[in-house]
Amino acid sequence: MPRCSLVRRALCSTLTGLVLVTLAFVVIGSLFLTACAVYAGRPVTEGAEGIDFATASGNVEATEPGIGALLCRSLTLTVTLFPVAALSPVAMFSSSLRSALFYPAVAHALSHGGPALQKWGQWSATRPDMFPLELCDLLRDLHTAVPSHSWPQTKYICETAIGRPLFEFFSDFSQRPLASGSIAQVHEAVLRDTGERVAVKVRHPHVMEMLWIDTQLMHGLTWALEAFVPALRFLHLQTSVAQFSHALAGQARLDIEAQNLVEMQRNFGSWRWRDVRIPQPLFAAPAVIVETLEVGQSIGKVKDKLSRCVAQWVVHRGQDVYLKMLLVDRFMHADLHPGNLFVDTTKIHDTGAELVLVDLGLVARLSVDEQMNFLGLVRALGYGDGTSAAWFLLRFCKPGSQRCKGACAEAFTRDVVTLFSKVCRGFGTGTDFGQVVRAVLELVRVHEVTISANYATLVVNALCLDGLAADLAPEYNLLDGCAPLLRLSALGQNPAGAYVLRKLYPLVSAFKTAADTRLRKRAFRSLLA
Repeated sequence: MPRCSLVRRALCSTLTGLVLVTLAFVVIGSLFLTACAVYAGRPVTEGAEGIDFATASGNVEATEPGIGALLCRSLTLTVTLFPVAALSPVAMFSSSLRSALFYPAVAHALSHGGPALQKWGQWSATRPDMFPLELCDLLRDLHTAVPSHSWPQTKYICETAIGRPLFEFFSDFSQRPLASGSIAQVHEAVLRDTGERVAVKVRHPHVMEMLWIDTQLMHGLTWALEAFVPALRFLHLQTSVAQFSHALAGQARLDIEAQNLVEMQRNFGSWRWRDVRIPQPLFAAPAVIVETLEVGQSIGKVKDKLSRCVAQWVVHRGQDVYLKMLLVDRFMHADLHPGNLFVDTTKIHDTGAELVLVDLGLVARLSVDEQMNFLGLVRALGYGDGTSAAWFLLRFCKPGSQRCKGACAEAFTRDVVTLFSKVCRGFGTGTDFGQVVRAVLELVRVHEVTISANYATLVVNALCLDGLAADLAPEYNLLDGCAPLLRLSALGQNPAGAYVLRKLYPLVSAFKTAADTRLRKRAFRSLLA
């Protein structure tokens, strides 16, 4: 037999084998995912039953997707994620191929994998302490560049929500979206009655069904991992997926986002916050919000174009916003990545600008205990007190649910004290807030310390702020900048002290703002010199 025929036959056999292995992986993987999801049931959080699909979708007549929908979605996800699985061995052994092939494959799979994977990718982009920086850079596009849906779908969804033809409500409506996220996309339009230019946020078609199915599948997969791999139980995967699914269900209801916007506007409505804007909702339905069009660009896009003084102002004001939400309101923007922070480039002056907060679908309402425990941790960083930091960290969960107890807690405390003796000496010593928090999180992982969802939100937002400061004002020390307010926060541990804290907060905050302004003016004068 000719040699070329043997080679051809060998190649055909190899390709056939690869195709069969791929098909087997897809079929077996999808069947396994579906079976796990059906057996595990709905995700359930502490004190909350599984999500009711009709309530989550905003349609009382909606019915839950069945097993057929679960199986179809399992097949789609398995096919989408197959390139990532196939390239994993290559990524383990070659750093160049990891950068050239594996990371782009991960980013592509997450961007086209539906809202749950897109949202997970957005969260991952803010965690360079957990994921490689190259991958985080690729995933940052998910903040504003998620695939959009078509114009006919937008028109149909809007007309269904407002109950009349689109151009009876709007005199102009841009067919191309300004931005597209994991849950919805934003269009610019003009109201027919008033002539006001507005932003129209339109939920992607079938996003609720996809979120529902994806969280059911994720819950099933985490149930299987915890059932068959006991070593992974310390990660509390089922609990985290349940919390994630409840948060996503709330974010997908745009009428709930409108309520969050109103509450945040009320919290930042005084004259002291005239340079911080929140869009005002004008019309809201589960699938559509019409809100004021806020001029600006995301910080991620304009950070390289800002002057040194304005960049410092963004960091100072961003810190002020975070501290007010934490110290006074106990109502946090839970998705505070750079894509949701805008700078109004038309209002930039020598030493400042205006900040715009958008996308309040994800929020966190803190209990007093959550507020005080987190503030206690940050104060401990300020005082360089590792023992107190460990004490507060061990309370970052519901009472009685901490898995790290006894000897584990003692070992954790010793390690935190050792860490602080090396890298955290407190206020005025140049302590790198982000470095310390990332090192503490590594100890949390090693010692299997339980952390609840709201605490994780606070930590992630703090790391986002730290990343923003590192990009825009690396010379500014976040810990030293908020020292007066952190010292004041110790009053909030009892009702009388909390009352005094609320009364003194404006005065102490004004002193901080004045100090930040003097810092920026000195920087501005040094540029002119």
